[in-house]
Amino acid sequence: MTAANINIVVIEPSDLVYEGLVNILLKNRPGLRFFRIDELEEITFCLTKIKPDIVILNTLLIQNRIKLFRSIKRENTVIRWIGTVHTLINTETSSEFDDIIRIDEKTEEICRKIVRMTSPDKTIDALQVQKTLSDR
Repeated sequence: MTAANINIVVIEPSDLVYEGLVNILLKNRPGLRFFRIDELEEITFCLTKIKPDIVILNTLLIQNRIKLFRSIKRENTVIRWIGTVHTLINTETSSEFDDIIRIDEKTEEICRKIVRMTSPDKTIDALQVQKTLSDR
């Protein structure tokens, strides 16, 4: 899977958070395709049209809709689900996701998580981490 054919749906009502996340990822992984929706209920239509590889979802949007979220995940098992966390969340909610991006994470860590989700071979992530280490 190359960056040119990775579809990412971002479910985020905040313009600031959405634009910041997309700019961070495009700066470090050009060619990703982003699609935005504002509410969890819009995902069903989006999944059939776009066929995303990754869905990045504001965890606040599933607080009272965990059953709906689980149902959507069960029907779409090939999609990787990443939650964005702006506040503290309980472990039940965070365990629903393949990974979590916290609002205060560094750019490198956010990009590493996306690479890990899109890499068919997990050793790619390990190689990239090794490249950042000094000779010492």
